[in-house]
Amino acid sequence: MLFKVMKIRLRRMSRLLSVATLSVALFSCADEEIVGGGPRVQEGLPAQIVLKVASGDNRIETRAAQDAANEKRVTNLYVFVFDENGDVCEGSREYHNVPANGVVLTARSKNNAQIAGIANFSETGVNSTYQLSLDALKEVKTKAELEALMAKLDQQTLERSSQFIMSGYAVDGSGNDVFNIPGSESGGIASFECTLKLERLDAKVEFIVKTEVPADKNWDKFDFRPKGWRVVNVPAQSLVLPRETGDADGDGCTYFESPEMPFETIGRDGEYLLDSCAFVFYMPESRKTPARKISGETGVTDAAARYALREKRDKAESKPGDDFSNKPGQEYENGAFTYAPANAAYVEMSGTLSYEEQGGNTVNADVKFTVHLGYANQDPDDYDTRRNTHYIYTVTIRGVNDIEVEVTEKKESRPGYEGNVIVSEIKPHELDAHYDRVLITLNRAQVPRLTWGVQTPYDKAVYKGDFTDANPPGTSSGTGESSTGSGISDYRWIKFAINEDYGRGNNEYVKYPGDQNYKGLPGGGEKSGYDGHSGYPNARLLDVHQLLQRLRDDYDKGLTSGTVTITAFIDEYVYVRHPWDHDYSAGNNYQLKKWREYVGAEDRLLYIIDGDNAHYSPDGASSTMTAIQTFRQKSIRTVYNVDKSESELPTCWGLESSMEGDLVDVGDVSRGKSSGNGRLNTLQCLLGSNYQTVLQWTDVLDVWSTNPEDRYKLKINDALHAVLTRNRDLDGDNIVDPEEIRWYLAAKDQLVDFYIGESALDDASHLYPTNPDDRDGQTYWHYTTSTAYDGGQGGNNVAWGLYAEECVALGATSGMERPELGNKFTCRCVRNLGIGLDAPESEPVALIPRVTAAEADGTYVIDCSNLSPKARRQSIETGNLPQHNDLSPYNRPYAKFRVATRDQDFENAGRERTWSIPAFRWRNWRDWSEYQTMTITPSGYRIPNLRELLIMQTRLPDDAWKSYPGAGLTDNGGGKAMYLSFTSFSRRSTETGGDGTLPNKNGGFRFNAAEGSGSIGATGTGDLDNGYVRGVKDEQ
Repeated sequence: MLFKVMKIRLRRMSRLLSVATLSVALFSCADEEIVGGGPRVQEGLPAQIVLKVASGDNRIETRAAQDAANEKRVTNLYVFVFDENGDVCEGSREYHNVPANGVVLTARSKNNAQIAGIANFSETGVNSTYQLSLDALKEVKTKAELEALMAKLDQQTLERSSQFIMSGYAVDGSGNDVFNIPGSESGGIASFECTLKLERLDAKVEFIVKTEVPADKNWDKFDFRPKGWRVVNVPAQSLVLPRETGDADGDGCTYFESPEMPFETIGRDGEYLLDSCAFVFYMPESRKTPARKISGETGVTDAAARYALREKRDKAESKPGDDFSNKPGQEYENGAFTYAPANAAYVEMSGTLSYEEQGGNTVNADVKFTVHLGYANQDPDDYDTRRNTHYIYTVTIRGVNDIEVEVTEKKESRPGYEGNVIVSEIKPHELDAHYDRVLITLNRAQVPRLTWGVQTPYDKAVYKGDFTDANPPGTSSGTGESSTGSGISDYRWIKFAINEDYGRGNNEYVKYPGDQNYKGLPGGGEKSGYDGHSGYPNARLLDVHQLLQRLRDDYDKGLTSGTVTITAFIDEYVYVRHPWDHDYSAGNNYQLKKWREYVGAEDRLLYIIDGDNAHYSPDGASSTMTAIQTFRQKSIRTVYNVDKSESELPTCWGLESSMEGDLVDVGDVSRGKSSGNGRLNTLQCLLGSNYQTVLQWTDVLDVWSTNPEDRYKLKINDALHAVLTRNRDLDGDNIVDPEEIRWYLAAKDQLVDFYIGESALDDASHLYPTNPDDRDGQTYWHYTTSTAYDGGQGGNNVAWGLYAEECVALGATSGMERPELGNKFTCRCVRNLGIGLDAPESEPVALIPRVTAAEADGTYVIDCSNLSPKARRQSIETGNLPQHNDLSPYNRPYAKFRVATRDQDFENAGRERTWSIPAFRWRNWRDWSEYQTMTITPSGYRIPNLRELLIMQTRLPDDAWKSYPGAGLTDNGGGKAMYLSFTSFSRRSTETGGDGTLPNKNGGFRFNAAEGSGSIGATGTGDLDNGYVRGVKDEQ
């Protein structure tokens, strides 16, 4: 990948330096010589030290970064006073609730003294994500002990709470950190002022990725779709005070890799092409000595070339059995970094780069690039990330030239930038994780040059063998879980039907003839399949290898010109057995519980390649090829915690990446009785309570659609029948069987859980699409579900629906129709994972289990550990959350939280009837804005964010919510109250018809605990913005 610019800005930068393709702006902080404090004083006299506390500024750039006030906040402070021998002496102690103007110490006069301070050490109500207790600080007796003291992260995370651990030395009015503390000989107390210069132990690191078309290129639709980022070799500890060189390392020191996370901010232009994307994280300082110095290399003088060597790797030692025959051009695998230190921190970023060349070809590149942190002062041997410094790395992507150079010239001109580049004559077929089909054409004149390749969780290879061999590629031994395979085996997930064989025209699709029309035999056999088709006995489904064999046979028979039309059937992205295991019986599903191996995996690709235009780099990390056809399929997404073991989390449900097709009607959901089992609802709504209703595929779908862009035209245009477009007539008998409905319409609670966990998904997968084109440019975007509405509005076509523009507000679909949406709805399909198809009554493990009873003290503990870590806050908060909106990372739950026994104390709380509208009001309820600055009861609890309140609503038992008495004109106005969240609404507007926002939405979100209300919605104006609150707090 070619980068025009990588800028590294530090908070203390002073000037800008530049080199050919790399521009690095550097701030540095010069070390100051320690100077003594003037004439010596008589020691031991009473002294008073006025210690002002100052913490440095840092600016905020992205959502995940903390507010500047949090980065500077000092909650507690431990002060050390050292004499000139480095011993702790009088005046050393802790302070709590430190005032903004500092503290006053009572001490004794000293010569050449030093004062050090540690802020935000661990105690009740204070958590900085580091473990450093008051007891550990009290045990420090000398400066040397303090300098050796380490603070360890209590969680392996790059997130921080709203309190930062800080340390530093005090300086006098001249800036010296060694000074004399004067005393009083007259019996009074001499006063001495100094300022404690606190620095955060963490560095803040920010990456901004941009795109730019090179001036000499005439490319169109140049775009980068970021996938994720992670940091490798993050120190899990830090020295409390910095050393002149180096960091905490050696025995007892550990390092970790962060999980891959989505980019936090993504900005796009009017064509929805990338402007920039960014992320930010915090980490302990990392200051390492290079394994080998680049500056000492002879013959490397260009600054850009020297920088590139930072990512260079050694060749790994060859191993017996190494075989690169399926990766033409690969000669070895990468080993350790050549120059970078073993534990130096680096960032990996990945995504897809795409553009259209002037000649009409489409270029797609799955790219990954590595950036070692450091490089201050353009020093290629610098791998330091220093504490209390804000680093800003700006990366500008300008193409894939370096990847092509690496491959074609067999040299690595830019180590650390890897990718798989596909140049296609037509745009790649972008496919979701469910069953699908596309219509393609191939030029028969090209057939002798064609081959194929795949990229899947099992294989990354290009076939370079002989097409005359009757045996299929790859070998296998046995069946079942113990079976083994070698060579290329994972290519049978797309089957091809030559239209002419099935009597279909060039503008039509073939109806799926059934799995029995393709059966790959373990020992090989005929090239072109095994079981015939009832209407066309000689027609066969073909895998890609068989397809090219067949077309070569046709070519040898004289079919050397024109085109051939083919229907490609794509399997769902699910593996219930090894791809080399050819026993396709339903019971051979030993991989059923192994869904972690493919859920959230990389896109899998299959491509038909033109000739020898497929090459790998010498290290095998990059490839480039010219493809005639490219199929790219997304994996199943999930909001569950895939890091949990199979025994802890045997089942879950997964999602398609986006809603496909037009808006639909609700359909008859009257038999959809379950709020959480969408598959059971879907089966019973479509096939009856006993699954005996006969439904034919051709009654629902135009399976021979003549519009290539409309792969399945619905004849019954409602959400229930739309699920069949994600499924397949697997036996080809045209009858919809229960086991053929694998993707189903989400139930109400599943759609709610989708919102709770959607931070684990990329922005294109969210319920409210970020791209306006994905919601037809509409502000309102309403979902229907498979759950019949039970809130008092009857009718067969009334389901529970969700207002996505209002995050997660629920209601009856009969009241949600919008004329601008044609009174129709969108929907999302779900698939069970780890559950057999013959068990529709079985539900996956709950994302967040329901709480059935209170703890002994009357509180309620809610366990969110089944939720993906990407959808949870990773750092515990001991106080109020910072102010935030629904898009903020603060609008996430911690892994576990406790709900208070009772509501916030309200004097004379209850409900009363009024003569005005609304007819009832709650006494002494508060406006949402008042809660933004309020400290609530019980002590130690805070107001929940939106997702926490939503979880409370859907998981707590009904009796957890208090019923208040009525009062006023009658006593029958009591009941359960309205509850507010702390989270504000990002699309709020007090104007009627606000541009791009929702009108008459004033502040945050409110939940009505009255039985049957079942919804949290954005608050309105006036009394519609009022309510009570129920406190929560994070639990370890």
